[in-house]
Amino acid sequence: MKFKHLLIIFLIVNLACFAVAGLDKRLAQTGNYNSPEDNNRRIAEVSLVTYSSFGGAIGTLAGFYIFNHKISEKKQYLRTNIYLLILENIFLYFLIFKAFKKRNE
Repeated sequence: MKFKHLLIIFLIVNLACFAVAGLDKRLAQTGNYNSPEDNNRRIAEVSLVTYSSFGGAIGTLAGFYIFNHKISEKKQYLRTNIYLLILENIFLYFLIFKAFKKRNE
């Protein structure tokens, strides 16, 4: 595996998380919350955080701001978690790139 492949994986994961944030915004706009079955179509916040923990926190946060989704003051806890996951993602990618570099020397 080349360094280029790692960057492509990084981009794909972040684009996928960006798309999930956009999809949840679309579901929020079109949903009918008077019936419980329509509300189940939404993507749970815990799922957004879980996807972000696998390397897509930057994409998720970008999706939140670009789609104007989950950025109200009452959702501050969610944004704080995503910011912390960005730090975790940076550390994760640093370890992966360091291991990759060591392996290819």
